[in-house]
Amino acid sequence: MSDSGATVLFYCINRFMFDEARELLQAGADPQLCGSPERSPTAQIDTYKEEMIAYRAELVSDDNQQQIAHLDQRFKLLVEFEGFLQSFIRPA
Repeated sequence: MSDSGATVLFYCINRFMFDEARELLQAGADPQLCGSPERSPTAQIDTYKEEMIAYRAELVSDDNQQQIAHLDQRFKLLVEFEGFLQSFIRPA
């Protein structure tokens, strides 16, 4: 864990490096480990989803189909990874 409270898993999620994040989880990384609330992998995913939904609404109003398609692709990857991540979270 870094001084900022970020784990390697958070770093990968923060940079959309989902293949690497999957490998970390399969190797035993704890998805609930975070040194600070701002560095939670699940909270980061929630934040990204909210931001992407808001940004998509802006793009639709500007009729920018190419950027919408790219954003939709990234959103799909994020949601797929979120489902994978949830399978590693132990109930409290």
